[in-house]
Formats: sequence, structure tokens, C-alpha cells
Amino acid sequence: MKTKNRFLTSPFWLVGFSFIILLLYFLYILVFFISPKENLERSTYFTIITMKIMFGVLPTLMLILFSNHCFSIITIDQSGIHKALFKYFFKKDYRWEDIKELRIFNRVDSWLFIGKVPMVGLDYYKLIKHKKIMQMSFRPSILKAIRQYSDMKIENLDENRHNELIH
Repeated sequence: MKTKNRFLTSPFWLVGFSFIILLLYFLYILVFFISPKENLERSTYFTIITMKIMFGVLPTLMLILFSNHCFSIITIDQSGIHKALFKYFFKKDYRWEDIKELRIFNRVDSWLFIGKVPMVGLDYYKLIKHKKIMQMSFRPSILKAIRQYSDMKIENLDENRHNELIH
């Protein structure tokens, strides 16, 4: 019996992003609610506005802008590969027969690119911006889930090394 396999788009991004957001909110609370009021009274208006933007507005904007990249879930099942933020937002559905190419690109983390278009000749920066290419952090458990439903060739994948990891 084949089931749905669910994965975070990138645990690496999620941990780093969450740390930065929490740190900035902590600094906001520390500066504006915990520190003595005399420090704020001695600060210039420009300094206060700058700190509010850096520690309050910036993390809120980052949370809005990067939430799709950090909190999306990739589902791999018999119909294909699906991506959605909280099941309802930024949905992408790639049926197995629509997928033209799977490619691994190694940066700080290994990334799996799933494309409805051929990716030959595209560098990393073009891959991440392309509308018909989905990306996710690559792990052996993802390879195992893909192999349950497809034997499609994955470019730049050392099958022997990863087969040892999943068995």
C-alpha cells in the first residue's frame, strides 16, 4: 500500500529563519519593554524609529515574504509531487507525467529541483526563479519516496551512494 509522504521544503532554512526572527523579536521586546525608560528618553527620534523598523517591522516583513519558502510542505504520492503552504496557499501540483526533469544542485545544502520544463543550461539562480520549477532540500528519505512512485533519472545524483543511505 502506497501512502503520501510529506516533507518540509527545507528544514535548513526553517531553523535558520526561525532563529533570526525570534532573535529580532526578542531584541524588540528587550529594547522597548524591558530596558529602562531613561535609555529611550535619551535616544533621538531617528534612533527609536530605526530600532522599531529593524526589530519590529523587518522580522514581520521577513515572516510574510519567506514563509512560503520555510513552512511549505511537499507531498509525494502516486499522482505526483505537490507543494502548499498550510494546505491552501501557493499550491503547486506536478503530476508524474508532467515532470520533465529532476536535478540535484549542491550549494550549502543539496537541493532537488523538479521541473515541468527541461533544465539543461540553467544555473542555480535561474532555477530558483523559474515559475515551472519547484525546489526542495534533498535528503535520502525524499529519494526513497520518489523511488516508490517513479524511476525517473535524477541528474547529478550518485545513485550508489544514496542507495546505501536508504537501505
